[in-house]
Formats: sequence, structure tokens, C-alpha cells
Amino acid sequence: MGKPSRLNTKNIGKKKTLNQTLTRKGFYDKDTVRNTDDNFNFFGPWRNISGSWSTSNSQVSTPTAATSYPISINYDIVDQDISAQINTFGSGAGIAFWVAGPGDWWAAIPYYTQNSEQYVSSYYNCNCRQMGCWGHYCHATHGCHDVCGETCDQCPNYSTGNRYRFYIRLLRSVGGTVTTIQDTEVRTTLNDSNDNYSGVKVVTSNQNIKVYAIQDNSSFYPTVLDLNQPTANRGPNTGIIYAPGGTATSNVLDSYIASAS
Repeated sequence: MGKPSRLNTKNIGKKKTLNQTLTRKGFYDKDTVRNTDDNFNFFGPWRNISGSWSTSNSQVSTPTAATSYPISINYDIVDQDISAQINTFGSGAGIAFWVAGPGDWWAAIPYYTQNSEQYVSSYYNCNCRQMGCWGHYCHATHGCHDVCGETCDQCPNYSTGNRYRFYIRLLRSVGGTVTTIQDTEVRTTLNDSNDNYSGVKVVTSNQNIKVYAIQDNSSFYPTVLDLNQPTANRGPNTGIIYAPGGTATSNVLDSYIASAS
């Protein structure tokens, strides 16, 4: 499955003026940045904690394999309660949050699957039967015959197509062991590989996680991954990650927006 085409030009995460600063509360008092908006013109406030990330043409990408879960964290936002979103170009790359170290983190990524599926492509007349005769007709050349009615059932013709499913995937790593916590389907299509999926947004509050999938027109899909994790190890860092994403993976991201509560 190749990279799905886009329906619209993506316009989430365009440059905004985000300059509100407040005194941090709690354990991380020294950090006063409350909002950040990074279009990756350069890779300043970022630190690679696993794998390698770099910027080019206002995008960030990684050459590190998805199975190594490369992560880069953003210095501007250091908090456990955050809102962060990023533009995606396929599956696999997304938001890392509650990052405590290279082997202890949470993440939300787009995840795609493609499978063969039979579907009804047309119908044909079958099981035809007479419904009775109501007259007699004679023709000079063809002779005489009864005038009768007939009825038929409609039987399906089947074809095999491609079923595409597009998910939000929530991941957790503890001591380097990665687990899929939940997959939430936001879109499914038959014989249409267009994902209409241009980004992810993560919002955390105390032990609650909400993840939103963003459509190409910048609106959110109505299905939201909403989960409470009272036993989670909530690290203070947020950033980006590349993980196995199923089909149509992309290691490229752009337009990172984040804020702390």
C-alpha cells in the first residue's frame, strides 16, 4: 500500500503567535514556557534521547528504524499536563508524552491496516419462478401460448477488494518493553486508500489521556481515544516519536504545537 493521497492541502499547525508565559507550578518551577509552536525551520529546542532526528525544509524526520522507537523531546514544554499536536504524512510517527527516559514513555501515533475483503459488487436474477397465468395469446406465425407472470430473487455477485482501516494507537514503554495499550478506529474505507488523516493531538490532565485524529481539513474526527491511567509513570517531557505504524508509514513530521496546563 503506497502513501495515501490527500484530499486537501494540510493547514493545521501554521505559524501562530504564542507568547503567553506564566510561572510554572509544582515540581518544575524553573520552566516558564507555557506554549510553543515549532515549524522546524531549525532544530533548536529539541534533544534526541533515542535514535536520530534532524530538520530539512521545515520538516523533521528520522533515519532510525521504527522498531527502535526514536524519540526527541522538546525543551520548551516540561510538564505532565499538556496539549500537543503535530502534522503527519502517514502512519507511525506521532507524539511522545510522559517521557521519563528512552525506555519509559507513552506515545500516540496513526496506525493503518490493509486487508482483502469480499464485497457485493452487483446483483443478478436467480431462483426465477412462475406466479400464475392470466391469459392465452395466439399469433398467426408463432402459434398460441399462455400469458404468465414470473418473479425472481436478487442474488449477489461478489468481488474482492481492499479494506483500509485508520486508527489512533496508544503505546506505552516501561523499561524498554513496548506495549500497545489501545487502538481506536477513526475511519475505514473500501477500495479507497485516501486516509484523510493529517495529524494527532494529545491532551493529558492528571491521569487522563485524550487523543484526537485530525482530518485533512483540520477538523477532528468525532471518535476520540479517551483513557484513564491511574498507575502510569508520568514523566515530565513531551516530544516526537517514530514507531511501527502498520501500512503506509512515514518518518516525516511538521508543525509541532504544544502547551502546558
